[in-house]
Order: sequence, then structure tokens, then C-alpha cells
Amino acid sequence: MTVEQWLRGHFHGLGNQIEGNVLEVAALSPIEARPEPLRVVALTDTVEDYIGDEEYMKGLNYALSTLYYSMSAAITGGTKSEKRGNRQISIGGYPLTTKDREAFRALGDKLRRDLGAEVDEEVTDSGGMFDATNLRTKGGWR
Repeated sequence: MTVEQWLRGHFHGLGNQIEGNVLEVAALSPIEARPEPLRVVALTDTVEDYIGDEEYMKGLNYALSTLYYSMSAAITGGTKSEKRGNRQISIGGYPLTTKDREAFRALGDKLRRDLGAEVDEEVTDSGGMFDATNLRTKGGWR
């Protein structure tokens, strides 16, 4: 089984919908691990060839944690839109709930703690949209 298949296999029902560049970023992410960089994995590596190689498995699990973090930011599972002729068609996908995203984040945190690596800081947005409705004046911005 390749690293790509192994990573996708952890996301039942979603794995085949994860974009290739997201997997590539996850595979390269161990080099950015803190406090110490870990070994990078390649999507084409065969996982079975590295059983027993502790350093490689650490890098592989770090890559999986990065993928969990990526999925914790996803809103839908693989919705795709394309134009066919003169029609716009949406294909597949289903919404990921807040609970799903929290579970992905918790799994990423657990893997990083098990590896002795720093967990990603949770980014919170306390802002929001600004409603400028009351700022419009007659003859002003419309």
C-alpha cells in the first residue's frame, strides 16, 4: 500500500475526494515539525517497506496529523462543480459538521502529542461581517 493510499484510508467515505496537493503538503509537513523536524515521506513510498523504521513511521504519523488538521478546516466533503454545455452541475459531497471537524482536530492533536511534537494552535475568528447598511445615505453609495 502506498503512503497516498494509507493516508486516504483514514478518511472513510472522504479519502478519494481529498485533493492531491493537500496530500503532498501533508507528506512534506514533517520537515516543519517542532521542536525537531521529522523525516519527510513520499506519496509513492510503500508503507510495508518501512515497518519497523521508527523514524519513518514518526514522519508518516506526523503527515497524517497534518491531514487531520486540514480536514478540520473543511466545510464539505468533496463537493465539485463543473460546467457541461450551458449547464452548471454540482456533483457529490456532503457537509462536515462541527463535530466532525472537532474530531479531526482532536485526532491531529493526539498524534502530535504522541510524537512529542507541538500541536497546531487553534485559530479563532472573533471578527465577523460588517453590516454597512446604516451607513448608506440617499444619493450616496448604492
